[in-house]
Amino acid sequence: MAPMPQDVVKYLYEKTSFIRDTMRFQTASYCRTQLMPTLNECFDTLDSYDVDVEVLRTTRIHNALREIYNRDNLFDHDVTDCAKMMLDKWNHQFGDTSNIRPDLWGDGGRMEGCGKEFHPVPRQKQKRWHVAPSSRKFITRDGEGDFLVGDWWINRAAAFRDGAIDNPDGRFSYSKWGVCALVLALGEEEILKEESNDDLEISSWKCKMTEFKPGPKGEGMWALTSNMLCGEQTRLLRSWKLTSPLAPTAGLRYDGMYTIREFAVTDEEGVVYFTMELARGEYMLDRDIMMEHPNSEEIDDWEEFRRARKMAYEIQTLQLQNSAQTPLS
Repeated sequence: MAPMPQDVVKYLYEKTSFIRDTMRFQTASYCRTQLMPTLNECFDTLDSYDVDVEVLRTTRIHNALREIYNRDNLFDHDVTDCAKMMLDKWNHQFGDTSNIRPDLWGDGGRMEGCGKEFHPVPRQKQKRWHVAPSSRKFITRDGEGDFLVGDWWINRAAAFRDGAIDNPDGRFSYSKWGVCALVLALGEEEILKEESNDDLEISSWKCKMTEFKPGPKGEGMWALTSNMLCGEQTRLLRSWKLTSPLAPTAGLRYDGMYTIREFAVTDEEGVVYFTMELARGEYMLDRDIMMEHPNSEEIDDWEEFRRARKMAYEIQTLQLQNSAQTPLS
């Protein structure tokens, strides 16, 4: 059979993404009726061209078929049997297809240009993330830039590389004009008012002052005051570490432009807390669009990142142990 052309690879990638993301939220009756035409198109495409490892890595069709087989309650047995047959064929050709993973640090990868040295000693201060100068884009003053609600990154270093924030380790980005980007990385967020036709969504974010990090001289507090008094909107990103009904399940997500309504610093039994009230900007997309991320592909990349990070830590720990056991000559 002929190799798969690039336009067909792109088509198969789009169909695969649609199938995987639809399976996450739909019922069995919907999958068995509405998804079947798309599935049949994918099966016909796979039967018409030669499939190699790079096609699987790019389209992630093997992940889709594995999910179909593992969730056999969503589809008829002939569909799951077909998925199993193709997986067995590829496992025989290429080895275990679960080892065909995304290349995060390659060209176009989600972590391209980002790096960090992990120190294997527990509680040792970690070295900061760094981004190759050739890969970095600079943050825009207006905060909005070229980003869309739902844009997603593995961590702050990747967001810094793309110009969403101005510090790969910081909580928020500011200048003499005010705060242009705010990262809700830790703490708790509570929804005070749900969004409706007439009212904007309002939420309250609270964290320990030590987690907020307003700058060595408190510059961030002046920037926040400027935003609040002038009514300027700021770019808001939420992290998976945030305790909130709006937090992503993995990574870091851009959630749109928000207004800082008020903030306060309080002392509760000797612990200093920072509290901020936020309101979503006008003309925001529906929250459901935002909550679709991370999607299936982004979850793939997140799991691969955590696997690679764990492996790097284990390797460096083993190297340290071996060097400690080597006698000095």
